Amino acid sequence: MDQKVNDDEIDLRALIATLLNHWKLILSMLLLGLLGGIYYAQSATPIYKTNSLIQVDKKSSGVSALGEDVVGLLNAQDGSAQTEVEIINSRMILWPVINQLHLDLTVNQLKDSFLDKLLIKKSVLVSHTDNGVGNLKVGLWIAEFNVPLAYQNKNFVLTAIDSQNFKLISPDGAEFTGKVATASRFKTSAGNIDIQVTSLAPGYSYNLSKLTPAKAIENLRANLAVAEKGKQTGILDASLTGANQDEITHTLTRIVKMYEMQNLDKSSAETTKTLAFMQEQLPKLKTKLAEAEAKFNNFREQNATVDIDKEAELAVTQRATIETNLRELELKRAELSERYTDEYPVLKQLNMQIQELRDKEEALKQNITRIPEVQRQFLELSSDVKISNEIYLNMLKNYEQLQIVKSGQLGNVRIIDLPINTYAPIAPKKAQIVLIATLLGLMLGIGLAFLKSLLFAGVKDLEELENNTDIPVIGVIPHSPRLTRLLKSKSTKIPLVEQIEPEGVVSEGFKSIRTHLLFNATKTDGNTLLITSAGPSIGKSFISANLAVAMAMTGKRVLLIDADTRLGHLQDRFNLPNINGLVDYLVDDTIDAANSSYMIQTTLYENLQFIPRGKGHSHASELLLNGKMKALLDFYRQFYDYIIIDTSPVMGTSDALSIGQLVDSVLFVVRYDVSNIKQVNYAIEKLQRANVKVEGIIFNDAKQSLIGAYNYHYGYEYKSKN
Repeated sequence: MDQKVNDDEIDLRALIATLLNHWKLILSMLLLGLLGGIYYAQSATPIYKTNSLIQVDKKSSGVSALGEDVVGLLNAQDGSAQTEVEIINSRMILWPVINQLHLDLTVNQLKDSFLDKLLIKKSVLVSHTDNGVGNLKVGLWIAEFNVPLAYQNKNFVLTAIDSQNFKLISPDGAEFTGKVATASRFKTSAGNIDIQVTSLAPGYSYNLSKLTPAKAIENLRANLAVAEKGKQTGILDASLTGANQDEITHTLTRIVKMYEMQNLDKSSAETTKTLAFMQEQLPKLKTKLAEAEAKFNNFREQNATVDIDKEAELAVTQRATIETNLRELELKRAELSERYTDEYPVLKQLNMQIQELRDKEEALKQNITRIPEVQRQFLELSSDVKISNEIYLNMLKNYEQLQIVKSGQLGNVRIIDLPINTYAPIAPKKAQIVLIATLLGLMLGIGLAFLKSLLFAGVKDLEELENNTDIPVIGVIPHSPRLTRLLKSKSTKIPLVEQIEPEGVVSEGFKSIRTHLLFNATKTDGNTLLITSAGPSIGKSFISANLAVAMAMTGKRVLLIDADTRLGHLQDRFNLPNINGLVDYLVDDTIDAANSSYMIQTTLYENLQFIPRGKGHSHASELLLNGKMKALLDFYRQFYDYIIIDTSPVMGTSDALSIGQLVDSVLFVVRYDVSNIKQVNYAIEKLQRANVKVEGIIFNDAKQSLIGAYNYHYGYEYKSKN
């Protein structure tokens, strides 16, 4: 249980260490996200919003003039708010507004260069009006632009040639020229292109696009939102968003006005149709009444007065009533048949009532046939006059009443609030954008840090290093912030540890390696020691120079040789000249090892002497194989306790392989979080294939961190307090 907790703790510390080791990368990404968020928040086009409130009442009916029987069957129910929402979003409402305001024409200013796109914060905001599309502040106005179907939803490029002429480039590359303030027509194989540019300032170019009705409606719907406020309130909230506050307010006003007008037209449609039907029937009824009166008057002139008994008079009255009701119902049925099918409940009931009246009328006709002929004709003619007169007067009365109803008729929609300009953008929300961008930058930095740690991870664990190489680590050189600052300073000579931190943890690290070498030496009459690494910037020269100083301070005679024949610069650490060096000796066949003492330079340290690299040579690697290097080492073994050789990295050159054959032991330098374990293994295997045995590894620049023993660092200094 304790071991599991400890493992989890180590993993957490390792994660924290990874973040701390890549703090510069994380901070850079965080700042990049912050700056990106600030730029976007400042350069993004503001989005505005406007809204309108609409009240939807019970639907009114315009058929009250048809009579109480029909009105009872045609009473409308409460309207559905969702139905009204769909009506507002319908093509019936939106397309007339789009057509009136030319919303199917899009205009965008072109930004030619990347610098333009970066510096110009937003495009010129064009306005859509009844008279066209444009922005007079920059001298742009397009009164008309119509293209064939094949060119719709595609971009045209409009460019001012000068103040009076323009050029139009079609999507397929065809070019047309026209005059400003003049209607132009360009013929193409797909159809005619009509354009009228009222104003166009020189130096500007624009993208024009004529949208199909479906696309224009889709674009408008994308920015239009209609919903009921609350539940079953009958209050609709219609809102429109866009970059131009004045335009969206004007557009939404048109939409709600169009909806109100369509609603009113719908509410008065039945009344209008009924009036039209009555206007058509009134002249016919009047003609029929005149004919009936003429026949009746003609009959009376021919037969004088006819006495009618009570029974006959009652029959005439009943027949007149039935006939009047029958004619009215037939008129109602005719009017409703224009709008409804025979299955409509009202028509079914009217047909039943008509059939009942016809049956009664037929029964009366049978009774009237028993009346004498002259009296019967008199009754029929007088009945026709009475029936026609009553039907005509009733129709005329209903017509006049319906005219009054229409003049005062209202829809079931009332606009409570018209849209207004707020000039308060709803987007972008600058604070949120900056915060989100900063967090994204932070997350990206952390992700890159872990990715870099996984893909390009340097060695951090001594146990892992020893397990992978099967070579012991004989010493650890801790990281020194002070040394790091001095090494980065170009004005300062490359320092030695003994000069600036003689009792520091780095100095103690070299003394620890010195102790290991002194008590584990394989030879008593002198040791030659080669120090190398897998690649550059690992610190092998730093190790070589400071280890030589540490050995010399014990009284041992030490010779330090700079055998990095290409980039060696050990002389800078001792402030010595790079003359008469190793390469000069190897090149000169006239000088043997016994006469090479002229190369040896004295350092500030009593027991430490130094041979510099000398002049560079294009075939330095071959020089190491001519036997003079072996002779040099064999000769100086008798005069020095230790010969420490700094050579070039294993990967990229063969110098270490050549010299490795001549020395007693090889030390391999690995740098914390820089050396890659695969590169280290490859370099060591390369040495081993050349029969060069690596005696031990020096772990350089080990960081002090929160990980404790995980990274094998020194946590304190042990020194004199005097």
